[in-house]
Amino acid sequence: MSLNYLFNRISGELRKKITFLSLPVCLVSLLAAGCAGAAEFETSTIQSKYHDIDKYIERIQEKEQIPGIAIAIVQGSEILYCNAYGVSSVDSNQPLTTDTLFDLASLTKSFTALGVLLMEDSGLIDIDQPLQKYLPDFQIADARGADITVRYLLNQTSGIPGIFSEILIFNDSYEEMLASLGNLRLNNDPGTAFEYADLNYCLLGALIERVSGKTYEEYMDYAVFTPLGMSHTTVDPDKAEELGKADGHQPMYGKVVARNIPAMKSARAAGWVMSCAEDMGKWLLVNLNGGILDGKQVVPADDIEELHSIAILYEDNDEQMAYGMGWSISCNTDILYHFHCGDTPN
Repeated sequence: MSLNYLFNRISGELRKKITFLSLPVCLVSLLAAGCAGAAEFETSTIQSKYHDIDKYIERIQEKEQIPGIAIAIVQGSEILYCNAYGVSSVDSNQPLTTDTLFDLASLTKSFTALGVLLMEDSGLIDIDQPLQKYLPDFQIADARGADITVRYLLNQTSGIPGIFSEILIFNDSYEEMLASLGNLRLNNDPGTAFEYADLNYCLLGALIERVSGKTYEEYMDYAVFTPLGMSHTTVDPDKAEELGKADGHQPMYGKVVARNIPAMKSARAAGWVMSCAEDMGKWLLVNLNGGILDGKQVVPADDIEELHSIAILYEDNDEQMAYGMGWSISCNTDILYHFHCGDTPN
């Protein structure tokens, strides 16, 4: 695999032989490694293309009126290129850097999924046990709720409806969230069908707090971000501001305006991790290299494999898709595309 994809897109061609991670519009990380042909472009050749990459992104930024974009390009076991374009806020015009934090939105789910697997590695949980074993106050109107396992939440196969369940998650605590689920009914038998629902991962956040005895923020910092050297990644809004976080932006009356909606605690495990291009480059390397970063096994290889493994197949707009644990997978070519999209009200 090579960086052909990016370079040929710049010249108007689109090729398929690439694995990629899709991030929110203000943070784009492209990964290319792990298959035969990765050395097709020598580093010197890649470096000669950086100017083209910059120009391409600047054109997109101007066309789409995007205040700021940060990118990380990785290959093999290293980050080849990081750069930032534009400003962190239209209000301040503060220049964006590769350490500026962005909301990751639903890309948060891949981090939460890893956090849950690490709990299983420590013997704290068994993901094939019912959620009610660990959260006995998870009680819904549907008797099938007792059959929802932790794995089904990870795989988005719990049967929890994706539409209309979101209103239940915007509470100020996990306790309030759990108390609000009394009228919830499932759309499918647990484990039988894919239906994307943020509530699945909100419940995983509650599970992490209940079993670990730490807040979701504390546990993720201890178990995931610190071991991976992701020093500019956090779930704590105050810490994010101290580190330097980009504002959210929205188009309004023909202009782009800064907009920041506070993260609700109960929704953080589904969509409120904040990170920067440099740290997301490290995250890509960990996923590309079986949990190895800088020559060290920072995440068990079995966990990375399980995160990426196809758990359930489904069709989306006539495209064959699959879901793993916090990862979407496109299955329409001879190469599996692992990615995740995300957006927030910001």
